[in-house]
Amino acid sequence: MEELNTPLLEFLLRNYCGADTIDNGSTAIVEYPDCRLWGHDSHFRNTLQLLGMETDASVGTCLEFPPEIAGLLERGASVHETGLAAPGPEGTITYWDVTLKRFLEQEGPEYLVVTFFDATAREEERDRLIGETRDMRSLLNSGRSESDEESREFTALQESVDEISLYYASFDYKTKAIIFLNRFSFQAFSEEWPEIRTEADVIGKNFFNYYRAEDLETLLQDIDEAVANGESYLHKLEFTKDGVTYHTKTIFQPVMNGQGEVEKIIALGIDISDEEMANRSMEKLLKDQEDLFINTSHELKTPLTVIMSGAQLLDLYVEKDCLNEVREEIRDVNKRTVGNCYRLNRLINNILDISKIESGLSELQTADYNIVDMIDRIVDSVTEYTKSEGIRIVFDPEVEELILPVDIVKFDRMLLNLISNAIKFSVPGEEIFIRLERKNAQTVCISVRDEGIGIDPDNLESIFNKFVQVNRNLNRTAEGTGLGLPIAKSLAELHGGTIRAESTLGRGSTFTIELPIGTGGTRSGQPPMSNRDMDRDQLIKYEFSDIYL
Repeated sequence: MEELNTPLLEFLLRNYCGADTIDNGSTAIVEYPDCRLWGHDSHFRNTLQLLGMETDASVGTCLEFPPEIAGLLERGASVHETGLAAPGPEGTITYWDVTLKRFLEQEGPEYLVVTFFDATAREEERDRLIGETRDMRSLLNSGRSESDEESREFTALQESVDEISLYYASFDYKTKAIIFLNRFSFQAFSEEWPEIRTEADVIGKNFFNYYRAEDLETLLQDIDEAVANGESYLHKLEFTKDGVTYHTKTIFQPVMNGQGEVEKIIALGIDISDEEMANRSMEKLLKDQEDLFINTSHELKTPLTVIMSGAQLLDLYVEKDCLNEVREEIRDVNKRTVGNCYRLNRLINNILDISKIESGLSELQTADYNIVDMIDRIVDSVTEYTKSEGIRIVFDPEVEELILPVDIVKFDRMLLNLISNAIKFSVPGEEIFIRLERKNAQTVCISVRDEGIGIDPDNLESIFNKFVQVNRNLNRTAEGTGLGLPIAKSLAELHGGTIRAESTLGRGSTFTIELPIGTGGTRSGQPPMSNRDMDRDQLIKYEFSDIYL
């Protein structure tokens, strides 16, 4: 098998084919256009079995998908299709939602990230409901005139719809008076309006006294327009009840009498909350993947460009045999190269760490430390960076000693992230103020305050989300992927604490970590301070690598 080792393929394999997979679905990476398989998650083999495909899913295999899915892959474009029918094992039919994301490498192969979601249960339920609705519509449109026949049909209809897991009601088209409703509709009405105790309390009343609609007037106009065109009308609604968000879909179907006039409207309502939440989860997953690719592409390209330029410059000096004459310039080139290597390592570590944290694989190795002394050492270590930019950093502890059980590496990283953020958005002459104080007997607060550009209050909640950089357009002296604050928040939560932000636009920001006070680390002993300071110096180079000092 031909071995490909391109940066794009390595990126796709690392970020799309991990151990974490979506429920009822799977992801694979294939080369376009021959569908050669280069990687997949742990659920992909099961997907192939459901598709009736006989293959062991070995890397390098050219997959032959069913025609319905193969036709989608042949487009070679980023698309999303729902409810694709495909033959399953033993002659069964399966249904799939398929998402394709196309990735192009300059002067190299093209890849498709293919995500499958098994929608068989959803489509079968929809077919069942459509069939039952068709049966009810046939009963209602039979046009029988005998009263005993109508009575038998109505009885059959009532017995049928009371067993269907959907909301069913009929009402007079002109007066909107309710004619009939099944037990699901009655239960929904009675839960919303306690005064409704029996069906007699709603029969004959206006249906739209009880039906939820954000704009009732527009809804009625839309129904009238659909009726005039001889069509049904579909109404989707999102509402919140008792703190829970629901999504419903209601079909308003006109029913004709023997003279061809609209006599009544049947309203068939379906709770689609689970389907809507699944779709939104899928959209969020796809957006996170796309954001990761966009952000990391930029963060990879910039330092690689600097490193490549430095290498080309050194090559030129070697050709001209003038290394001694440009010794200082070579030293500067080497410094920039090393700095950008730190930056690349920080990017990779951030991606790996956020993945470990989200999958629950990140653990603490805590010991009891005097946190005042630890913060003082951190401040001393970063003073060189702040002085070079004319920024003053001050640490003001309320107490001289406070013992906390912390994972010192993760604590250093959490605090250094907040300090580096403060430096990014400060200018010469401003001050960074670090404060430690007891909130109460059980909690200590560590705050980092700057006098920088600040954050719009509307963005304070979102800054702890992945890939968010609300100040990107305000200050280009700093870069980043938008993973630092989410990691800091997660590390604080791993310690049983919290982190919050306060800010005034144009006047600065304050980030506050709250941690529980106590002792009882998970390991005994502490590393020698000289070794810890050496480790911290390396960590500072990583954390400050995206600040243009």
